[in-house]
Amino acid sequence: MKNMVHFGFSLVILIMTILAFVWLDKIQESNDTVLELIEQYDTKIEHAYVMRSAVLYRYNQLLSLLIIDDPFELDEKISEFYHAADIFRYARSALHEMPMSLQEIEIHKRLDEHTLIPQQYNVQIAEMFRDSAPKEEIIVLLKAAREGQAALLSVLDEFVALQKEKDEAAVNFSKKIFGDSIYWISLFGVIAFLISVAISRYVGRAVADKNEQLLLAGKEMARAYKKAEAAALVKSDFLATMSHEMRTPLTAIIGFAETTLFSEQTIEQRQNAIQTIIRSGKHLLQIINNILDLSKVEANKLNIEKVELMPFELLADVEILIRPSAEEKGLGFSINYMFPLPKIIINDPLRIKQILINLCNNAIKFTEEGYVLVNVSSNIENGTLLFEVADTGVGINEEQQKFIFDAYRQADSSTTRRFGGTGLGLSLSKELAENLGGSLKVESEPGEGSKFKLSLSFDTSGTTEIVFDREHIPKFDDGKVKVKPSIRLSGHVLLAEDSKDNQDLFSIYLHRMGVEVTIVENGQLAINAVKENNFDLVLMDVRMPVMNGHDAMKALRDDGFDKPIIAITANAMQEDQDACFDCGANDFLTKPIDVIAFGQTLQKYLKEKVAENNSDASYIYSLLESEPNAVDLIRRFIHHLTDDLSEIEELIYSHDWKDLIETLNKLKNSSGSFGCPGIAIFAGKMEFQATSHNTDELNNLFSEMSEYCKTVINELSEKNII
Repeated sequence: MKNMVHFGFSLVILIMTILAFVWLDKIQESNDTVLELIEQYDTKIEHAYVMRSAVLYRYNQLLSLLIIDDPFELDEKISEFYHAADIFRYARSALHEMPMSLQEIEIHKRLDEHTLIPQQYNVQIAEMFRDSAPKEEIIVLLKAAREGQAALLSVLDEFVALQKEKDEAAVNFSKKIFGDSIYWISLFGVIAFLISVAISRYVGRAVADKNEQLLLAGKEMARAYKKAEAAALVKSDFLATMSHEMRTPLTAIIGFAETTLFSEQTIEQRQNAIQTIIRSGKHLLQIINNILDLSKVEANKLNIEKVELMPFELLADVEILIRPSAEEKGLGFSINYMFPLPKIIINDPLRIKQILINLCNNAIKFTEEGYVLVNVSSNIENGTLLFEVADTGVGINEEQQKFIFDAYRQADSSTTRRFGGTGLGLSLSKELAENLGGSLKVESEPGEGSKFKLSLSFDTSGTTEIVFDREHIPKFDDGKVKVKPSIRLSGHVLLAEDSKDNQDLFSIYLHRMGVEVTIVENGQLAINAVKENNFDLVLMDVRMPVMNGHDAMKALRDDGFDKPIIAITANAMQEDQDACFDCGANDFLTKPIDVIAFGQTLQKYLKEKVAENNSDASYIYSLLESEPNAVDLIRRFIHHLTDDLSEIEELIYSHDWKDLIETLNKLKNSSGSFGCPGIAIFAGKMEFQATSHNTDELNNLFSEMSEYCKTVINELSEKNII
């Protein structure tokens, strides 16, 4: 009997154990199935929301274009508009790759149909904005696009609702399976001991699994901690490097600025000091721009422009900028064209040039002797343009190549000590290349130099013109630098700026253009000044005491002031620019001010000053009245003047500074002797600029002097003096 009880008890235990295992397995299987379905439905919902957000974002971008007047900002917004289409297509493609029911297939068909309707309008609207079409016509199309997008959003909402229904159905199915399992297990609950055995075994297994998971999680946390610790060390090294890189140009800026005050400094030494200050300041600005660009890339806010560009012209600009640095270090530099090559591609010229200049400067920095080459080739069949920057520098080993494109890092710590640099250049270049739809890779051997390969795509539809040899390279202005003479404007400008140094700087710029200037220190004083004077333009700093620029611009517009207002600020983000335009600004300039951009901006709103007819011819007339026999000397001087102008132009182009300074000095002296103080003043100004090798300013002055001399010669010819 005892054996029967034992047998029966054991049999019952065995049966309960089997039932428990069967139902627990069924629960696990159903849960896994439901979780998989729920994950699938949630992923579909996520893609649908991404598509929905992209549709709304694109429409909002088009609406925002209605209030934008700046062409560069317009291009930026249109680029963002097209980028949102890529996000939509990616999400839609991801949905197509997932399993679909017949009902979902039907919705996808309708989704594709409704996608085409607003897209036709959207593209047309964007191009109308580019072509500056009337806003009334654009608004009509916007309304049509909104109706199409509403239908598209409705289909997306229907798709999301379907996924939620399936989500709920899966959860209900899971609940039903779980309820059935509880029912059947509870049926045998009368045998408490068997239930306790089954539960204890199940709990034991669950606890063991949980312990194993905790152990794995602990190991993962330890790895994450080490990784975070390493990242913190990299950031710490980067900050130390950045401190050094920023303090170095600051040392030069402050130090050389102080030397210009030393009384024993010569003109040439002061010119060199000024050039060093400018060069160091631009280097410091480039470091800051690199940091900002990298942060924009990491935040996915970098704007990419898509325009037609000529690779040959772009590379000529790169050569002009890079060759002096290479030659100064005693390195060879050349650009090799490997034909055939496309004549024109569509991409962002600024960002491509930024990458190439970065790679070339990097190659020069790490090359002590030898050369730096830029090889340009293409694969016409697959539409790929390849820029290869090769050097004979120190090279990079295989291990270091794994993280050379990481932000805030260089190949090794000794690199920073030996060559300097922030460690941002290559990382930023790679990110830019990928944002341009290309790639950046490296091939290198220690001691053998490096090759950085930038690959970009171009259109192969048949409309791209191909250049097959050097003789057919397109002609463009790659010779003498042709700079327009200094801008001369007329008008009365109000400058609202609280910084005394900036007041002095802007006054120099404005007086040089011939503009009358009134200066106030805050927005309230600007409002008072406008009420008392008739200004042609207002330059408004944004951050000022008492009343800031935003409030001042709003108040001026509310008071009916309709003259141009140009906002000036050190805050260069897009939201800062938008805020200024919302307050009534006509234009926007960022600090530090680019003097060329500053002049071009003012030229849009102020009239050009008519040149006064007060040439040296009047002085020559006076000289001849007192010395009529000097006419032959005057004729000889004018003859030599024409030759001197040709010689000066050639010396500027050839950078023969010594002979140029000597020739200008002679012209200055002879002009003064022959009653031509105007020409003498021009020659003196050019002599001063030639001392510091300032080619751009020399070209400016030469252009002005040439026109001035023509005026003098024409007046003397009309009087039959020459």
